[in-house]
Amino acid sequence: MRKFIDKIFIKRDSLGSNLAESLLSFFSKDKIEIADDIDLSKLDKSKWNIICEKWEGDFLKDCPCTPIYRGCNYKVLNLIHNCYLSCSYCILQSYLGGKIIRLFSNYRDVFNELDDFLNKNSDKFFRFGTGELSDSLFLDRVTGISKELMEYFSKCENSVLELKSKTVDIDHLLDVKHNGRTVFAWSLNPLSISKSEEKLSPEPYLRIKAAKRAIDKGFFVGFHFDPIIYYEDWEDGYIDIILKLKEMIDPEKVVWISLGSLRFMPDLIDFVAEEYPDSKIFYSEFITGLDGKMRYFLPLRKKMYRFIHAHLKEIFSDVPIYFCMESDNLWEDIIGFRPKSDEEVGDYVLGKIRRKLG
Repeated sequence: MRKFIDKIFIKRDSLGSNLAESLLSFFSKDKIEIADDIDLSKLDKSKWNIICEKWEGDFLKDCPCTPIYRGCNYKVLNLIHNCYLSCSYCILQSYLGGKIIRLFSNYRDVFNELDDFLNKNSDKFFRFGTGELSDSLFLDRVTGISKELMEYFSKCENSVLELKSKTVDIDHLLDVKHNGRTVFAWSLNPLSISKSEEKLSPEPYLRIKAAKRAIDKGFFVGFHFDPIIYYEDWEDGYIDIILKLKEMIDPEKVVWISLGSLRFMPDLIDFVAEEYPDSKIFYSEFITGLDGKMRYFLPLRKKMYRFIHAHLKEIFSDVPIYFCMESDNLWEDIIGFRPKSDEEVGDYVLGKIRRKLG
């Protein structure tokens, strides 16, 4: 990862923190600058920079699903902002802007937020994740954040932690005490899409091998077919991935699978055209959804969902398969059940792992 980072800026008031010390020991001194203030306009926008600073807001948030489409009551822990994996379709590129990764030296404040939230909602069960504004694990060897979270959630009775990633560097976490309450999860796309649109990420078969390593160490796992991308041979590509899962993964250890089609704000198209001129994923026809995001036409989305869902269910018959930001009508059409609320979807998604945990 060192080769991807041009410069690390550590705010002076973050010096002495666990995170600052980790950065100082991991990166060479010539890449590090201690600063009282940082003029972002002077940074080389073609290179990745890390800023280590204090965060003044809350770390714990509701997943920012639009109320127009159905969410899953997911709770997110935004402890890192941005990710250098640079997948062409990633909305973080237009949402966060620029090649700046923000790390927060006071991230341990999240444990106070979690204590307060879980104590107030002790009669409910929740799923928390760190993969909303970043990949959960791409800098974890440096930050050590996931280990601390895993240890915290291992003692929680009414929640689980999801570490969602496209990376495969998990070996440093496989012996951490977790009591079944940490789920490793991977985003998956066909090999051809991975090679063309996820060039800095390990290919999907390596991600499945990492999932197998996690299972062998006693972890539950999840998978996310999101974003599902239409291309000429998409059926063959997704069948290939599903057959790899069948070959390598014990269905009893899979606790949820999500499906979500490609969706993005319109301004991402111009960004991708400039940054990823070889990408062809935006050549398809799109409509503007009710949330302002560009989406495939509903008949195409349904065709892709129905195909992938049916083949997954042949293997993972008792695994909750759910949709990310789709309508109740689509839920009913594909799965046969019409959720009444985000909370109902959350209970559905967590049904298997709750049964497993007893």
